[in-house]
Amino acid sequence: MPERWRNPNLDDRQHLTVLGRGPASPGYWARVVAVQRERVRAHQIELEGYVQAGQQRGEPIPQIDGYDARLTIPWRIGADAHYLVYAADHVLTLCRRYQTLSDDDPRIRHALRAFEQAAPDLSELRDYFAHFEDYALGTGWRAKGVMHYGPDIAFDDEDDLTSEITISVGDRGVRVHRLADEVQLLADKLKPLWWELVQPPAGGKQGS
Repeated sequence: MPERWRNPNLDDRQHLTVLGRGPASPGYWARVVAVQRERVRAHQIELEGYVQAGQQRGEPIPQIDGYDARLTIPWRIGADAHYLVYAADHVLTLCRRYQTLSDDDPRIRHALRAFEQAAPDLSELRDYFAHFEDYALGTGWRAKGVMHYGPDIAFDDEDDLTSEITISVGDRGVRVHRLADEVQLLADKLKPLWWELVQPPAGGKQGS
């Protein structure tokens, strides 16, 4: 973990204390993920409704204000999934800091490993979203000269547009609803550990 994020005036316990509160905390970003997930789900339900209504009317292509609903709504899904990925990566970043500041507490290490196994492409997607202008030119540090114009959205079940979806760039992707579940699980694991780790040592004072 690079040292540039450390405040030299704070010890590790004080760092942990700060990183468990407000917008610096995993719980905050887990709630952001949950909000974005509900937005994604609402778009999916809307799209499913338009498609079903179009089928009932015999329209092969459902329209929204003269535009193909199958294009306009997935764009909204992609926009909200984009920020869901970004918020999820904040939880991952904070977990890694917790691991460092806790002197590699095995419980945090195991929680981190489980999360990384569930969403191995998360950080690479986040890097694309943060530097999309570089990846569009093929100059992103993971692009290897390939120009990426994504992200792409794919439904696991084309007959049920409210089912799981995958957001991807190139060969890197995450399943959106599973990612949201894993983020909440990770945040739930971290919260009680944070309370434990920020307590003053026995017989001592916090920050001493």
